[in-house]
Amino acid sequence: MEKDDEINGEGNSYTAEFWQYDPRLGRRWNVDPLTYPWQSSYAAFNNNPIYYIDPLGLEGVDQETANSGGGNVGDTYEDENGSVFEKSDIGWIPQQSGGSTESNPTLHGRIKKNVISGAARGTIKKVEGIVIHRTDSNDPKQTMNGFKSGKGTQFLIDREGNIFQTTNSVTDKTWHVGAIKSRCEATGDCDILKKNSGETWKKYALRQHKIEKKKDYPTRYPYNDTSIGIEFMGKHNGKNGWEPVTEDQIKAGVFLIQLLQNRYNLTNDDIYNHEDISRKTPGEGGDVTKALGINQVFN
Repeated sequence: MEKDDEINGEGNSYTAEFWQYDPRLGRRWNVDPLTYPWQSSYAAFNNNPIYYIDPLGLEGVDQETANSGGGNVGDTYEDENGSVFEKSDIGWIPQQSGGSTESNPTLHGRIKKNVISGAARGTIKKVEGIVIHRTDSNDPKQTMNGFKSGKGTQFLIDREGNIFQTTNSVTDKTWHVGAIKSRCEATGDCDILKKNSGETWKKYALRQHKIEKKKDYPTRYPYNDTSIGIEFMGKHNGKNGWEPVTEDQIKAGVFLIQLLQNRYNLTNDDIYNHEDISRKTPGEGGDVTKALGINQVFN
């Protein structure tokens, strides 16, 4: 979070990745996707910015605990509001139902772990980006059964906003991107790779993919070895395009992306629409990122 004096004068507004904060009111400008029945969805710092801090942009943590640096990974504590926090390697993470006892816990208690056999295909070397997908289906069970073939994403968000993690670890690699396009061709910084005579489009795409993989990020797009995929459930209706994402999906998507950005030190520049980096159906990811308010110019 940083001070933004251009909005309401000096010291009267602060901006962060997904929200704007007015310190005079102690309120956000937009609805928090992580809500609780005992406080407003516009509340910040658990309605007490003097006592609480919010280092991860998720939920208020009392300053004594946050500043102490104490606790070991896996430790939990309960604050005066009954909220339970678990110590992770990036700080205290709020849990909705206590700490996890799994060897590979989810990023947050809100995420439902549903490990699909066959979905994981190795380990991600380094998380460089997040790729947004659509399923062309509204049946979570059917979609996750399809992941058994080896093609799927680490996360799935259904129409009701439920978040499913389909791999044991977030950094389990999945086959979700396909052959990546040339980023320098998109920006006009290199010559277009020409298709050889008699070469199929599939072979051409794979040849380009092999060339791109040798480059360093961000001069190339992220691919399977370096990215996390999020599938948003939604049907493609031919000429009418993709059905709109639901409000529940928007809240869940912002929530999950915030967690991943905090965990892997990513920004909005590291979020990609599937169709922009690979050869996929137009609007697959773009309609989602637009709804989430991620105004990334993809090139």
